[in-house]
Amino acid sequence: MNENSGQTVTFGRFNRAGTRMMVAVGHTLGCEFRPFYCSPAVYYDVEGGARAFRQALAKGGYGHHQAVVYGDQVQALCDLGEIMGFEVDVFR
Repeated sequence: MNENSGQTVTFGRFNRAGTRMMVAVGHTLGCEFRPFYCSPAVYYDVEGGARAFRQALAKGGYGHHQAVVYGDQVQALCDLGEIMGFEVDVFR
């Protein structure tokens, strides 16, 4: 673990068409540098369960890259979706 453990984060992914975004809130568990693949690796839990979240992403046709920001930004993303014209699915 490191000093960033336990931080609230919001993450989201767009569907392949760019018309919907799924967002969820979680908490960081830690991170580490890895000399291969994607680095740094960030580990977090997901409100509602990581397995259920991954299944919802797969069923919804969401891509595999996601944005992660500190804090609970769900309402801000919902507001942005309304302004920009994309749907926001909130996973809980």
